[in-house]
Amino acid sequence: MKIVLKQDVDNLGDRGAVVNVAPGYARNFLFPKGMALAATPGNMRQIELQNSSPTGPSRPRSRRSATRRRAPTRRPLAPRAC
Repeated sequence: MKIVLKQDVDNLGDRGAVVNVAPGYARNFLFPKGMALAATPGNMRQIELQNSSPTGPSRPRSRRSATRRRAPTRRPLAPRAC
């Protein structure tokens, strides 16, 4: 089965490479993790458009969500009497 890699995969290839893998490996490992797409003409065009866009392959995500502080957890003031 021919696939297009969406990211670098050890011992398989670099991002954007079209490689031939076993169907089970693609279906059970690469596709669910978002590491690859089937090498259909439509997917190939989509990858080419993403790579040629002026902003690069994808926009970087905002770092705000990674640095956001969590709300403090509420703790009881005194232990309960049983």
